[in-house]
Amino acid sequence: MNAVRRANDELGFCRNDHPDHLACFVPFNAADSISGIIPDFSNTSSAQRYTSLQGYSESKQFYSPDYSRMKPDDKDYRRTLFWNPQVNSTDGKIEVEFYNNKECESFIVDVVGVWGNTIFSNNVTETREYAQSLENKKQVPVVAEYSRRTVCDSALMARCNTDFEKAEEFYKKQRYSKCINTYIELVQYNYPPALYRIGCCYKNGFVLNKDYFHALEFLKQAADSCYAPAQYEYAMMLLNGEGTEASPATAVHWLEKAAEQEHVDAQTELAKCYLYGNGAPFDLAIADSLLRKASIAGHPEALYLYAMRMQRLEIRNDNILGSVIDCVSRSADKGHADALDYMIQYCRSTGDGENIYKNALKLHRQGDKRGTKALADCYLNGIGVKRDKSLAKDLYREAGE
Repeated sequence: MNAVRRANDELGFCRNDHPDHLACFVPFNAADSISGIIPDFSNTSSAQRYTSLQGYSESKQFYSPDYSRMKPDDKDYRRTLFWNPQVNSTDGKIEVEFYNNKECESFIVDVVGVWGNTIFSNNVTETREYAQSLENKKQVPVVAEYSRRTVCDSALMARCNTDFEKAEEFYKKQRYSKCINTYIELVQYNYPPALYRIGCCYKNGFVLNKDYFHALEFLKQAADSCYAPAQYEYAMMLLNGEGTEASPATAVHWLEKAAEQEHVDAQTELAKCYLYGNGAPFDLAIADSLLRKASIAGHPEALYLYAMRMQRLEIRNDNILGSVIDCVSRSADKGHADALDYMIQYCRSTGDGENIYKNALKLHRQGDKRGTKALADCYLNGIGVKRDKSLAKDLYREAGE
């Protein structure tokens, strides 16, 4: 104990200015010292003593930011800049790339190589042999950038949920730079909602440079964790061929998984696949069932499509017509473009000038030329608004461009 205390004093440990250091002596035989062989730490038969210390932070996956696709954090003070557990050499040479932190001016490189039962290192010990036999040797886990799994207990999961909810407030306000660091932190725990958001940021170019390859990779990982929003987003990329070859059949597979979890966007898109035979067999019964579920939940496009399906029924009565108009009106109130155009035509047939103008203005503000044309008609003829031929002329010109 006195030897430890003296060594600590010499090294500057255990003083008031360094309260966070701990020095430990690991004894080994003099013969081992001469030969340069240090006993394997994992060998239970060696004369090592083990001490369990309660740490202050959870074990994390090592994170190495790629600033070529990600905006640097102003406070990057990483002490370890790069770590890779699987590096293959070519002709005895290894080439790696990494980004520096804010303060570092020089590097300490520690390389450990494995050949057979021998470990080679660039430290003072040239080699050391495994004391264990091959039969008892533990397997070394392979850590991949996006595939490592971190088991989260209930306390850690609760913390992830809380941090994610705070970040979501910024995301909804489109303040992406305020939430991206939280998402990146949560990705280290393989937290599915954060994986999904990082995938969306890569897909849309929010803070991160647009990169469909990484978007697909993050979304796929979150989709594999049964996270419905990621399953839907991943399916849409496959359906539209974004960053990959279009694969409607695979997209339908993921849409079905999301639809089973009552994801209304997925239900609507899956219904369209059955309506048009895109990646799924043409089946009106399944499509109608999915559209009905999504319309009950208030999905704008589902409301419009379900109304069009009811309108195609050959049964002509006031109840069907009333249901159709009700669905289309609710869809138009939510801003669906086709529903707004439908309501403009319907209001013309009923002489409802006020609603013609209201729907035309809303459609025009979406950049839809149908709304621009209808709005020009309103100003030219004084439908629901005071006549203004000059403004009507400008609107007609814009609609014709």
